Amino acid sequence: MHPAIEIIGARYNDFPKGLGVQDIIADHCNNYSFVYGKAVPEWEKLNLADCEVVALFDNREIDRKTGANVLGTPLNSLTWLVNHLNKRGHHVKAGDWITTGAAIGPLPKSPSVKVTADFGDLGKVYVEYEK
Repeated sequence: MHPAIEIIGARYNDFPKGLGVQDIIADHCNNYSFVYGKAVPEWEKLNLADCEVVALFDNREIDRKTGANVLGTPLNSLTWLVNHLNKRGHHVKAGDWITTGAAIGPLPKSPSVKVTADFGDLGKVYVEYEK
């Protein structure tokens, strides 16, 4: 398990109105990029629902949530995915990367900002945007 920031975006410079589900799926569900931190040792022993993440823009707190914001715990999201794939003859394999969902939802950013996700003892992840 790695703490991470999922960056959303689209391939469109000017996002067209009226896009349907198929358009969004074709655009990789607006998953633009993924930035992850160091692996968390013995994460299985953690209560992920209680793990807190703080979102910061230029070291200023923007939001604060816990893993409970992800279907009660990120493990519920993972369980759903594994079961969904299994019913269709697909399987999650060792080494596969899976994002379980965001504890903190999408946050609009200014053109030039350092975005940090502070997961406390689990580590920090950041990305810097330039104008």
